[in-house]
Amino acid sequence: MALRALLFPSYRGGGFGHIGRCLALADELDRRGWEVAFALGGPHVERVAAERIVFQPPSPSMPARLWQRLKATLARLRPAPTYLFFSDLNFQAVRDGFHTPQSVQRAVEWELDVVDRFHPDVLVGDAWLLTSIVGRLAGLPVVQIIRSAAHPACPQLVWWRDLPSQLCSPDIGPVFNPALEQWGLPPIQRAEDLLDGDLLLVPSIPELDPLPPDVERTHYVGPL
Repeated sequence: MALRALLFPSYRGGGFGHIGRCLALADELDRRGWEVAFALGGPHVERVAAERIVFQPPSPSMPARLWQRLKATLARLRPAPTYLFFSDLNFQAVRDGFHTPQSVQRAVEWELDVVDRFHPDVLVGDAWLLTSIVGRLAGLPVVQIIRSAAHPACPQLVWWRDLPSQLCSPDIGPVFNPALEQWGLPPIQRAEDLLDGDLLLVPSIPELDPLPPDVERTHYVGPL
């Protein structure tokens, strides 16, 4: 029976970078005889589903009246900035819709259901904040595709300049830690703590993505 990998690329930013890396890894796993599936939502589902098994999360339900009010409010807003400066992945947690412990619990419960349906041997995350939680709860090994700037041992997303004094990073402890406590898992201090795993793969080379020499469970694999 073939080994199975369930891939969790980050997708709520709307880009294709995390998904593209996971597709490259999926191709290599194919060559080695693995079966691969994706847990994926967002704008690129159809593109990936054309050639891969995809488990798509349910869209949050919203009353029609509330939806109409939301659309009217959004229509009055100014266009979003082309570039948003943020200092760490706490901002990503907010962007990804994790605003309450209940939102974390619902997402994790759905992903655990996917694990029950697909029966993977390993979980692979690429900047998806829930992969390690699901792996611990399901008793499965977790591989993380990680950039050096977001490595949980030494994150430094902004390394080329000082942080603006007016920049305030969101506190995501009250969002994640109540759920983690309920599951018997240790609390986190920052979003990067959620990107830990049994094996961390850096899709780069040391000259471009340097890490301290004593970082554990981490391997450079070149570009994906």
